[in-house]
Amino acid sequence: MLAVALDDFTLNVLDIDTCSIVRIFVGHRNSITDMAFRSDGRWLLTSSMDSTIRTWDLPLGKLVDSFLLDSPATSLTLSVTCDYLATTHVDDLGVYLWNNRTLFVHVSLQALPDDFEPTVVALPGTCINTKESDNEEIKDVYEFDGNFNSPDQISSELVTLSLLPQSRWKSLTNLELIRKRNKPKEPPKLAQVPFFLPTLPGLEFKFATSELKDSSEASRILQIDALAETSELCNYLSRAEETRDYMPVLLFMKELGPSAIDTQIRSLSPIGGGSVHMMIYFIQFLNSELSSKQDYQLVQAYLGLFLKIHGELLTKDSDLTGELETLQRIQTTAWKELNKKFNQSACIVNYLKNATI
Repeated sequence: MLAVALDDFTLNVLDIDTCSIVRIFVGHRNSITDMAFRSDGRWLLTSSMDSTIRTWDLPLGKLVDSFLLDSPATSLTLSVTCDYLATTHVDDLGVYLWNNRTLFVHVSLQALPDDFEPTVVALPGTCINTKESDNEEIKDVYEFDGNFNSPDQISSELVTLSLLPQSRWKSLTNLELIRKRNKPKEPPKLAQVPFFLPTLPGLEFKFATSELKDSSEASRILQIDALAETSELCNYLSRAEETRDYMPVLLFMKELGPSAIDTQIRSLSPIGGGSVHMMIYFIQFLNSELSSKQDYQLVQAYLGLFLKIHGELLTKDSDLTGELETLQRIQTTAWKELNKKFNQSACIVNYLKNATI
């Protein structure tokens, strides 16, 4: 880039490769004394005999900073890291150093209006000025006052990702493999053979150890199923079905770890203490979250784990199949919109990589 100052106090920025003017900046009211580019070429700083120093943003093509001095600057230069600005002034033998304020506080660099009037800024000194102004407070136009609360979703057309760490949802579908790898290796157990082996009544001589063992294990499983209670997730889904507000369900799921989420989703089936209605309520919860386009990757992880655990039961029940068809339509619509945005972004990136601008 090459910046040229003209007699009419305007600035022309030229692209040396294409030999064309890419930016024209208008705003100075007197002769331009010096110019300096930022190291990455984003800013152009200019000084003028109108006692102003202006910062122009080349990608925006607008003025983003301007301040007025008591004495016009005759020369200026930026450090390589953009930490300091050095200036010299009329009838002054000193070199003044300015700090880049963006390194210390948040500064909103927005385009300034054409009729913007800069405020007077005193030159840097070696002592602190303790004199108070005459009941006048100069407010910095660039300083952001107040707390900014980011909305949950900027636009309903956009897909919003969850802020939860990846460790809370990325491994949901691989919990069995993780548990298998982390399971400590046990030493081989010796076979416990009873002193007297039971036999079955009859003419043939048969041992009954295996059948007794199988029957004891079966009875133990039946006792565990009989003692299964309704899980917290089922309670949240029941209340959400009445109010049609699924936010408490999502907040409850966000507080759980991967193992707890796996346990809660397993409890939705009739075997785990739930019911088919609870599974339908959970599918409706997924439909609601996918329609809102919030916490997109988190809902996808819940959906993948739900299908992996209850896939066999989902294919056998007609009510569950109907709810899954609705879920499939919502999922397909959301993915088509997302894939379209991916393709648009990929086309723009490929064009910028290959085209000669």
